[in-house]
Amino acid sequence: MLASFILLLFVAESWQRRPPSFKGLPTVKDLATAAGYASTDIEVITEDGYSLWMHRLGNNTGPPVMMHHGVFVASECWITRGPKKDLAFFLLKEGYDVWLTNQRGTVYNEYSLKYKRSNPNFWDFSFHEAGLYDLPAFMDKILQIRGAEQLFYIGHSLGTTTFLVTMSMRPEYNSKIAAAILLSPVAFAPSARDIKPLMRLILSSADELYSWGQKLGTYEILPRTPPFIRFLKTFCGYKSMTQPLCLYLIGLYLGENRSNIDEKDFGFHMPYFSGGTSAKTVYHITQLFRKGEIFYKLLIFLIDL
Repeated sequence: MLASFILLLFVAESWQRRPPSFKGLPTVKDLATAAGYASTDIEVITEDGYSLWMHRLGNNTGPPVMMHHGVFVASECWITRGPKKDLAFFLLKEGYDVWLTNQRGTVYNEYSLKYKRSNPNFWDFSFHEAGLYDLPAFMDKILQIRGAEQLFYIGHSLGTTTFLVTMSMRPEYNSKIAAAILLSPVAFAPSARDIKPLMRLILSSADELYSWGQKLGTYEILPRTPPFIRFLKTFCGYKSMTQPLCLYLIGLYLGENRSNIDEKDFGFHMPYFSGGTSAKTVYHITQLFRKGEIFYKLLIFLIDL
């Protein structure tokens, strides 16, 4: 009888779902453990049927804090540098209950109840749907588990845009936010003078690139695969001969201040720059940039009058 019970426990444990992991790339649980904290993986199903993972760090009973990533990365981006540098760990030390979330299109979105990932319809979403469905699902789950009425929100880059979508399209969620901190907020597009050369080239070719991508069946951008992880480690890794070139190319795209970059942290973090997203999300971003630039030129024209 005891042997049967142990076998049953083993089978139940083996069938328990876990987030995806990749050889040579520490998971959220690995990073949390290395910093001295436990990590709990929780699967959430959105209203429109997308499966998403989120991670609770530690087991604090203080105010819950939801931390949401930007484009091309996922939840690990908050904890790759360790307990002496990362905001998530500072919050844990202060007693906050920290939750790292992942929106649709990332490696932590393995399936939907309607479509397989190989189905083009699976990728027919942008950050609009993430704000409409994903963030509310995470907020509801966190508040349900904690038995709380409000949480703090910290978003970075596109995670700020997604949050603004939620607050405008689902206004009932405003009352569930104690306070929001938006890091590198993307609410208005920058002007042409602030856009770097490579980004400007991509924006000017966005319609053609998206059209050809759809024809070729490219619906996912920067998916996390073992070969891509190895490439990022080799090309951008710490003490790699090509890391300066990696930094230079990123500078052409986003801009940089080399003196503010810790090359060791950068080399460890870059393989996580493979969180994945939909091509439609990227295309939507380019539309905002281009429309914002048109608005900027019109504003300057009116001022000159």
